[in-house]
Amino acid sequence: MATSFLLIAVCVAAILLSRKLYRDVFTPLCVYVSVWSLCLLLFHLRLVNYFELETRSVALIAASILSFGVGCLMARQKIPKFEKNAASVIDLKSLESVTKTMFVLNLLGTLIFVHQMDSMYGLGTYISDVGIIRRDYQAWTHLGPLGFLTMLDYPLMACAVAHYIGTRKWRWFSVCALILVTCQTVLRTDRGSLTYYSITGVALWIYWNRWRVLDWKMVRRLGMVAVLLVGYFLGLGYSYGKLASLDNGVLEAKDLTVTSEVAVALASPYIYATSPIGGFQAAIADVSHLEWGTHTFYPVARVLYGLGIIDQQLEPYNFDYYMVPIPVNTYTHLYTFYQDFGSAGVVFFPLVLGYLETRAYLRMRARPTLFLLGASAAFMALNVFSVFVPLVIGLAFWYYFMVLYAVSRLCHSPGTALEPASLTGAVPRTV
Repeated sequence: MATSFLLIAVCVAAILLSRKLYRDVFTPLCVYVSVWSLCLLLFHLRLVNYFELETRSVALIAASILSFGVGCLMARQKIPKFEKNAASVIDLKSLESVTKTMFVLNLLGTLIFVHQMDSMYGLGTYISDVGIIRRDYQAWTHLGPLGFLTMLDYPLMACAVAHYIGTRKWRWFSVCALILVTCQTVLRTDRGSLTYYSITGVALWIYWNRWRVLDWKMVRRLGMVAVLLVGYFLGLGYSYGKLASLDNGVLEAKDLTVTSEVAVALASPYIYATSPIGGFQAAIADVSHLEWGTHTFYPVARVLYGLGIIDQQLEPYNFDYYMVPIPVNTYTHLYTFYQDFGSAGVVFFPLVLGYLETRAYLRMRARPTLFLLGASAAFMALNVFSVFVPLVIGLAFWYYFMVLYAVSRLCHSPGTALEPASLTGAVPRTV
């Protein structure tokens, strides 16, 4: 009970501190600390009879949360009294042209990908037995140069949403872009992508419109989005055979505190949000040596492998199963930092992330370029998923930031000076 009260107090403190320092609740500090506090609270509700967290695991998790908060506070600068409107900084005509171009390129990449999947499995497999495709993911996820086209889906989504928000009108290319992006997540048999794409889009809408307060109107809207995402998650999970069930031999009744089959199925989101915490403890106990950055900086390691400097082809994620006591193969984003640099990595990298995210947020508050808006929105998705998987190390996110930076440079308004979009530069101040 004391642990539950402590986690609630930490969550409330994060909200109050964020409001006091930034006059906003949609900050990296508030989102990250609140998500981790709430997931830890759910973990302690014991809908699953998880193994107890050891002192070492608790200390590492607590240190990472504190470190992230310290990074946010280190980056804090005076909040500008007057903030520029995004519409005054972003040239929507240029954004329209760039979005159309990315749509065509991404569509081309998708059609090539569809042809390849049809040749390998037959498109009917998506309906008859999609599990074959999911189990064989290592054979078709390495796309090579084709990835430059297919990975445009994330920045394409952000640009399509930004154009709609800026014009308040749905255009054919923005609607088609979102449909194309959604279709690609289905082709990849991936439930997570559309979820963090949606979080990024919602965050982009929040930052563009400069929402600062979590009032009842905002709670209702976010609640509606959450219900839709959970429904999508459960529906697609059912079609993939991924819903928690006592009939598939994976879960046992003794491991759960709920008994009905319906309750077990509905507990799937709970399990996904909490099991990686137990998985983190089990996974770090299995680390025999440090990898020294090959996972944390996976995109760099992947380039070095392509150049022949690194001999072994690396994978960004480890999906080995651990029993906690239910099987789990995700271990929070902290595992990657521990896998590479041990306990020091668990403390240091959250501090770096907190600092960079807050610098981006503050610069976005002062001058909302498309890059800073999109980066801050993506960071919110990263923070929400940080209890699950380390999205920040993936190729898709690094590529997203690079493409969005180039697009932002092309779409700046001719009437405004183009300032460097460095996340570590000085925050512009107005008087």
